[in-house]
Amino acid sequence: MIVKKEGSAMTTIDYLAIWSILIGTLIVGIQLIRGKWLMLIAGYNTIGEANRAKVNGRNLGKLVGVYLFFVDLVVLLPIIGIIPENYVGRLIVPATLFVLIFSNVSKLFKR
Repeated sequence: MIVKKEGSAMTTIDYLAIWSILIGTLIVGIQLIRGKWLMLIAGYNTIGEANRAKVNGRNLGKLVGVYLFFVDLVVLLPIIGIIPENYVGRLIVPATLFVLIFSNVSKLFKR
């Protein structure tokens, strides 16, 4: 666990790690919105062919891709100083709950 001391600034390595993760999730998000790389969605790659035919993978990929864009934005905002760092969890947790509930309840993701 990394403990940040009060008043200490982020180092170059910290910025490099954050930007690498942001770019990686941005690429994955783009591919999911395009309907590619759907096997990266947890649970989608483990269901059988019969059950996979019941799931609209393209719509599920779009939802997860947009969610990744949102997470990227929320992680980027404290770096550029628009929101405080302690707001990140307050924004990501409700969005995650929404995506989980919406993807399981909505008819958009069923065929």
